[in-house]
Amino acid sequence: MNEPLAAWGAMVVLGAWAWPWVRPGPEVLLLGLGALLVVAIWARRFRVARMMFPAAGLLLGALAPASLPEPPVVLSPQRVLGVVAGRPDGQVDLDADVGRLRVRLRGEPPSIGDRIAAWVRPPPARDRLPGEPGDAMAAFRARRTRVVARQWIRLGPSSGRAPDPFIHAENRGLLRALTGAGARAAPEATVALLTRTGTRHLLAVSGLHIGLVAAVVAGLGRLLLAPVALLPWVWPARLLPPLFGLMGAGAFAAQAGWPTSARRALLMFGVASVAWVLGRRPRPASALGLVAGVLVLGDPGLPGTLGFRLSFGAVAGILLVAPRITRLLPPDLPPLVRPTVAALAVTLGATVGTLPDAAFTFQALAPVAPLANLLALPTLAGVAVPAALGGVVLPGDMGQLAVALADGVCGLALGGLELLDRPPMRPAVGPLGAAALGLALLLRRHPGCAALTLLLTLGLRPVPAGRLAVTFLSVGQGDGALVEHPDGRRWLVDGGPPGVDMVGWLRRSGVRHLDAIVLSHPHPDHMAGLVPVLRELPVARVVVSRRPERGERAFLVFWQAAHAAGARVGPPAAGEGGVRWLHPAAGFIGEGRSRVNDESLVLEIRHGAHAFLLTGDVEHRAEASLAPRLRPVTVVKAPHHGSRTSSTAPLVSAVDADWVVVSVGTRSRHGHPHPAALGRWWGARIVRTDRDGSVRFVSDGQRLGVARWTPGMGWIRLRRRPWRPRSPRRHMAVDIGEDGVPSSLSMEIGGVP
Repeated sequence: MNEPLAAWGAMVVLGAWAWPWVRPGPEVLLLGLGALLVVAIWARRFRVARMMFPAAGLLLGALAPASLPEPPVVLSPQRVLGVVAGRPDGQVDLDADVGRLRVRLRGEPPSIGDRIAAWVRPPPARDRLPGEPGDAMAAFRARRTRVVARQWIRLGPSSGRAPDPFIHAENRGLLRALTGAGARAAPEATVALLTRTGTRHLLAVSGLHIGLVAAVVAGLGRLLLAPVALLPWVWPARLLPPLFGLMGAGAFAAQAGWPTSARRALLMFGVASVAWVLGRRPRPASALGLVAGVLVLGDPGLPGTLGFRLSFGAVAGILLVAPRITRLLPPDLPPLVRPTVAALAVTLGATVGTLPDAAFTFQALAPVAPLANLLALPTLAGVAVPAALGGVVLPGDMGQLAVALADGVCGLALGGLELLDRPPMRPAVGPLGAAALGLALLLRRHPGCAALTLLLTLGLRPVPAGRLAVTFLSVGQGDGALVEHPDGRRWLVDGGPPGVDMVGWLRRSGVRHLDAIVLSHPHPDHMAGLVPVLRELPVARVVVSRRPERGERAFLVFWQAAHAAGARVGPPAAGEGGVRWLHPAAGFIGEGRSRVNDESLVLEIRHGAHAFLLTGDVEHRAEASLAPRLRPVTVVKAPHHGSRTSSTAPLVSAVDADWVVVSVGTRSRHGHPHPAALGRWWGARIVRTDRDGSVRFVSDGQRLGVARWTPGMGWIRLRRRPWRPRSPRRHMAVDIGEDGVPSSLSMEIGGVP
């Protein structure tokens, strides 16, 4: 094992990451560490002793969260007092009188060490699509309870807010972001430009900023201590400059709130400084592993977070890729060519290292990133950041001159980036594609295999699996389902309400093209999420029940977007493989307030022994017309989100469903689902997207697999059993009259009333 510290750090991260699934007590972990120590001492002459060090890292990683106290339970609004212990990802870690909390505050967060009083409450439940980034698992590993603060005040210590040195600068938002305030301080247009050009990482307090501050402070310290080098005892001249650099970089990181990238860079600089003082050359992989392990032991919530993965992925990519490029340069290059190529190599390495996460999470790659970074690194990072920091610390006219220099350089850099601005690539990389991108990085010693893996990943196309998969998505108060047919066709049935990132989820699932979009009816909670899909993804066909009518502006926008996308727009077509279009039948016309709902498209999808019924928002009148044409199905989507005037006795008895999916948002203002509607599905298993999240059904024609999405843990199987013939089932149903009042009660056993 050539890099024991690297292996140790990787195992520490793995132990903390896996702790939510395997949670041994601290006593068991301590006993395990003791046993490893005994084995290592006993077998110190054998190769097996080398395995004990990474194994100890695995146990230490699991011990880090296990040894923390149990987090408090916050069920109702209350007032808490505490000291700020950290500021992860725009939140605040608070060591409060009730326990360890992770608080989301409004406004500018307090500094680390401040004592605050806050009125907190449990965070509101939020509907999430599978794979959306979240902080629930990070807080769980850190053993902190997530809460939201309605109000808060700083009790002390507070040094007051210093005057803003950038108040008169034209690019003041960007200057604040570059000096530690983060991307939130920069204008949205600037952030969007940096994102499209692949230079947004400059807004984060990263190794570049920490290294720059440390190098400047260490260089000044070395100049001040130059006379000491003439004395017989020269160790202060060697020890104090890196110490000054650490102090300066630490002060800058503290001002920025100690983000993950800043802590990583500071520890890396410290390890390199110790090696330099001792006269040794640091091993990059060992230093990176040691830093990762130390960070996770200090904050067990880091593994799995996007910032942690991107920060260490960028450094790993630089260490693995950049030396292989610079090694190929001939020694007689002109002076300006070598640093230019080295900068490109570093940018390429960081891009490759973050490629798996960036491609999967953001579904966007900037093709101009190498050229844009070649422009932005020397201007923004090399000139604007030092000048802006000088404007913060220098007094009087010197500070104003530094701010003016930084402001002018920022303007030039933004102008150059606007010339390079191009739309990002949309790779549509799923989990397997992200894993393949990571594999390409590990195949660095075989460039041909790595390049082939990259091409296969970006050009990967799904192969028909011969299975029917229907995914009911947690889109809030609305409907959205992806149907993947056995022959490879992909249909999106409804798209949820406004604000749903349906495009991002489709791309994370590897979907680059939709064979059809089915709009059940033109209500915003089913239609609004489809407009971005039409604008971003190729769609062959759009199925609607009718044309827009007068006053239906939102439906007209959808209609125009469908035609602009080049899709064929029209009613359902007969002869769809495995699909029956059941409603609206010929001659059916909705009436009254429920007219649009009652004219929803209803389709049945059958594969072998299993069938799915997608019902839109039909209500009692449409259900009465629909029931005679229904057959028993395995899974039914409850009509109209489980409203009181839907799921009537004729429909419930006709479909005889095993599973009922209620697509509903958390804390629905309409009161969905209604208890009476749920009661009519007596005997079926009910899953709700507001409680169970997104639910996925997969059938090979005989067996049925059911799984639900759990943030941080992926798809969790609910039940998997072989298909068997239906047994007689008892049904109790309540008929709803035209006015929504129950009119009769019926019960049947095995289809006999």
